[in-house]
Amino acid sequence: MPSYAKIGIWKIVVIGLLLFIGPVPGELAAKPAVGAHPMVRTELYFGAVRKDQWDNFLARVVTPLFPEGLTWYDVQGQWRAPDGVTRKLPSRMLIVIYTDTVRNNLAIERVRLQFKNQFHHLAVLRVSMKVQAADDDWHPNPKLNRSAQYRN
Repeated sequence: MPSYAKIGIWKIVVIGLLLFIGPVPGELAAKPAVGAHPMVRTELYFGAVRKDQWDNFLARVVTPLFPEGLTWYDVQGQWRAPDGVTRKLPSRMLIVIYTDTVRNNLAIERVRLQFKNQFHHLAVLRVSMKVQAADDDWHPNPKLNRSAQYRN
């Protein structure tokens, strides 16, 4: 049998299998993990400040508002300034995952405003999205003033 005929047979077999198996339903693919909770993921993009200033800002402003945890990265970014010039600059990205409450939303806005005022920056970009989040070691801590797990 010529080799091109073998290729044709394999195509038919593969197509037949795909038709037999069929697509995975969207609702099955999008099903949240066991123990997942509806949460909000917010990314804040800051212009970089000295490491000691950043550490102090995290300890004094961010951590008291979100004691359950957060993630941050040193990143590189660029933006078009009000004068129309595109500038590249070192930046920091902060990620916080929390329950969708007015209190938490105001806390995020407080972080943004405090950073802008303290370091005289023009802007802190905020990107927020609803997510499903699960973490095996999340346990409510009644000793904390507030917890991202409590629906206030």
